[in-house]
Order: sequence, then C-alpha cells, then structure tokens
Amino acid sequence: MSQNFKLKFDEMRESKPTGETESAQSGIHESFSNPGNVRNLCFVWPDGRMKFLNYAYLISAEYRPNDGTIVMVYTTDTVMMVGSGLRELFLKFLSHLPMKVECADPRYNLTDEHDSCIINDINICSSR
Repeated sequence: MSQNFKLKFDEMRESKPTGETESAQSGIHESFSNPGNVRNLCFVWPDGRMKFLNYAYLISAEYRPNDGTIVMVYTTDTVMMVGSGLRELFLKFLSHLPMKVECADPRYNLTDEHDSCIINDINICSSR
C-alpha cells in the first residue's frame, strides 16, 4: 500500500473533497500533452506577424491562374494570396494539408526554383 494513501474522508476533513492541488487553486493549469485533431492554417508575413484560421470555417476557395491568386472565403474572413506556382498549393488546400503559408518578399522570386510555390502577398479582410 502506498504511503500517500488517503481516504475520501481524510480529504473532506481537510476541506479538499475534490483533491485539488495548490496549482489548481491558484488558477495555474497544466497544458495538454498532445495536440487535438483541430486543423488550423497559419499565415506568416515577412515582418513576423502571424494569424491562423481554422479549416472548419473555410467555406470555399478559388484558384485564379490568370491572376496568380487564391481566394479563400471563411465565415469571418476572406483571404487573398498572390504569387506564382499556386496550383499545387490549391490542390493541397482541398485536403486541408498545409499548416503554414509564408509570404516571401518579391525580390527573392528570381532566386527560388520556378517549379515551387511562391506567395508574395497575403491579404486578410474581415467579413464582419
């Protein structure tokens, strides 16, 4: 038997019937050890600013090859991405695969591979 064994009766006498620890009483809560099944898409700008939106609220998306844009409509926001090589990225959005989309400065377009996806501008407008 454990040395730390206590009966519920002992906890009730100590005015701790739920067995709360001091950290729970002070408002400090532990984090979950594993992430859940929630899928978010994080947008990152060159200045370090970031915003994420949940895939569950994505209503529709449109790829416009002539304009080099992808437009994604969420329940709260509309996202417009401008760049090159966006077809493969759009197809990955169908399966909710991308976790992060990073915006690159247009001056680096020539140094990157031409087959890869390059995002030069991300514009998020609130629909409210």
